[in-house]
Amino acid sequence: MDKSNLLGYGIQISRGIYYRLLNLAKANSTEEVCGLLAGNNGRIKRLLPIENIHHSPIRYMMDPRQQLKAILWMEAHQMDLTAIYHSHPGGPNTLSETDLQEITFPDVVYLLLYPEEKRWKIRAFAFQEKTPIAIPVHQI
Repeated sequence: MDKSNLLGYGIQISRGIYYRLLNLAKANSTEEVCGLLAGNNGRIKRLLPIENIHHSPIRYMMDPRQQLKAILWMEAHQMDLTAIYHSHPGGPNTLSETDLQEITFPDVVYLLLYPEEKRWKIRAFAFQEKTPIAIPVHQI
């Protein structure tokens, strides 16, 4: 999907994957969860959870072997890396300075899972140059 369309329209995600993401964050609320989301043209079709090797509530790093396996799976199934997700168990609802410094795929959407008023929520960010721009998340 053209980046200007992504910034204007947002990303599409099925209700099933949307709620699986929220449940992963809720079930693992003592550490950041992370993983990849595969799809095509801004539409997420597959959730690929990856272990956070830091096991930290304030930082994540994906297990490199699991990450490579997920990318090879995407290639084999003709899907693109559509988004990267991680959680902030204690907030905030925006990308942290550490997150911004460690962005490795600036052309990919970053989904952030965070608690607010005792409920988990999701925000999505695309990058315009190096600036994160909140984009809509459409459940389909």
